[in-house]
Amino acid sequence: MELNIGSNIYRNANGILTLEGKEQVVIEARSESPQLLVTADLYDAKGDHVAHLRRNVWAFNFKTRFEIEVSAALSLFTYPAWLKIVDKETAEAVLDINLVKEATVHIANGRLYSHKGQLWDITPHCWRFPGSPAIFGSVQDIRGGAIVIG
Repeated sequence: MELNIGSNIYRNANGILTLEGKEQVVIEARSESPQLLVTADLYDAKGDHVAHLRRNVWAFNFKTRFEIEVSAALSLFTYPAWLKIVDKETAEAVLDINLVKEATVHIANGRLYSHKGQLWDITPHCWRFPGSPAIFGSVQDIRGGAIVIG
């Protein structure tokens, strides 16, 4: 799959996003539906594990802090399919994901914390994370592996 994060392009990725040594987000794109399935561990600013989403279903969601919105399956081969996870405390998108065409997924916006409590900020233009310069306009071939940051 091609995974676009902000303005960055990661080709031949397996859909796994590893932040600071932990697989935190797994994106599955089903082109036959089309449909997005997301598995994610969500943390707060202290690094506490506050929610786990497993293939679009909450395994747990402490104090129902997060809400998931998913596009309705309208008809076969209708793009874009989308999925959005919203933090109800801040009203901000934790992840805003679009399946723009077969095997091409775009994370347009997001604000999520790692298991170490570090904020990872995704905008349409760049991807910012602690201790590193913002990444923008990068194109990488991941060769079937996970996207590993930090």
